Amino acid sequence: MRWNINKRKEEFSLAYVRAIAAAAGCGTKTPTPDDHSVDIELILLSTSDGDDIKVIDPKLGIQAKCPAQDFLKNGTIKFPLPLKNYNDLRKVKLSVPRILVVNTIPPEIKHWLLHSEEEMLLRRCSYWVSLKCEPETLNTDNVTVHVPQANLFTPTTLLAIMERIEKGEPL
Repeated sequence: MRWNINKRKEEFSLAYVRAIAAAAGCGTKTPTPDDHSVDIELILLSTSDGDDIKVIDPKLGIQAKCPAQDFLKNGTIKFPLPLKNYNDLRKVKLSVPRILVVNTIPPEIKHWLLHSEEEMLLRRCSYWVSLKCEPETLNTDNVTVHVPQANLFTPTTLLAIMERIEKGEPL
């Protein structure tokens, strides 16, 4: 039996995050069970423990979403996030910071990935946002989250996020 489209999107978004993490030098693990809106956890092994380092071996929890629709308008992705995920991601007292990563993909599965003997190309890109300290909502189903198009989730930005966590800086 073939997986349904939502399962495929979930696995594709996790593969994308793992590829970014590998390129950035981060390890990954899948927390089980996923009760707190963390699909994957990343860890960066610290290379030093200097005075500016507050956290050794920083970790980052990621809630990954993968819409096939185009939510990008005027430099912002307006993504309808389920209320439970919103509430879990906006929490303040977390030992491991959490972010939302939205991986945009083409509508047709055959266009998600291109490959040849020389390369494999994962189509479109991912964007990230921290929802820490966002306000409570009266919504009952989902919350439209605004993810800036400038927040590309790349190996370089992932390392910058991990360095902020390492230094105890907010995301």
